[in-house]
Formats: sequence, structure tokens, C-alpha cells
Amino acid sequence: MNDEEADGVIALERQLTDWMKRQPVPVEWSIMAVGISAARLIYGVRALQGDNAGIEAARLLRNSVNKAMRVFEQTSISETRH
Repeated sequence: MNDEEADGVIALERQLTDWMKRQPVPVEWSIMAVGISAARLIYGVRALQGDNAGIEAARLLRNSVNKAMRVFEQTSISETRH
């Protein structure tokens, strides 16, 4: 994968993320879709910059997903109380 191809993948992933933000879907599906997009980006990063960059990208993804799940869980708890 060259730089131009990677830029194309990144642009497509941004479009997908923007589209998901506009959809009235449950948070769980949005989180999964973003995870799939991120996995594709990690593959691209690894292909362009090597395993260490891919490992770091995966670590950042895990942290982001964990934070998103904590927010989702807190929102679910708040909604249950009301």
C-alpha cells in the first residue's frame, strides 16, 4: 500500500464515520462500525509503517473503545434510573 492508497482508505473511513454520525442507530452498532473502520486503518498503518506503528495504533484503538464503552455504560445507567 502506497501513500496515495493509504490516503484513499483514510478518506473513505472518514466518510463512513461521518455517515454513521448521521444515522439513528443504537450506540452499540456505531461503536462496532467505528471499530471495524479503525481495524482497517490499523492494517493500513502497519502496511505503511511497520509492525511497531500497527501495534501502537491498536493500543490507541483499544483505549478509545474502552473509553467509549465506559461512556455508553454510564449513559445506560443514567437512562435506567430515569
